[in-house]
Amino acid sequence: MLLPDQNAALAHALERQLMENTRQRLTNWGRWWYANNQLIINRDTGKITQSPSGKLLDFAPIRTNTGYWQHHAAPINTDDALSLHHQITRLTPAEMREITRHYAEHAQGNTDAQRQTRRRAIRKLTGLFDII
Repeated sequence: MLLPDQNAALAHALERQLMENTRQRLTNWGRWWYANNQLIINRDTGKITQSPSGKLLDFAPIRTNTGYWQHHAAPINTDDALSLHHQITRLTPAEMREITRHYAEHAQGNTDAQRQTRRRAIRKLTGLFDII
């Protein structure tokens, strides 16, 4: 039996909201992953890290008159990122690679196959599965 139009619209809106919440969690996870791995990467490659005086600029007032400004980073929710990380490790290797590439490594490129793989991974993390 098919659902009435109102129930279908409500289900679609609920799915979109769940997917958006998962994307926000993934953004937090990507920032957590990058922050935790950046020090290791810099140490292994011998890259010079930011000086203490340069680090103080992270707390400086934001200049908006130049057009080149960014908001200060929101605090990383470590507990949520860690719980999501455990869920991500249960994805297929292709889905895990695509989630890591897109949300943590800030890589460029966005083919249709990558988009579909990423969407399937987000649906799995959200708990939504396509019923055929």
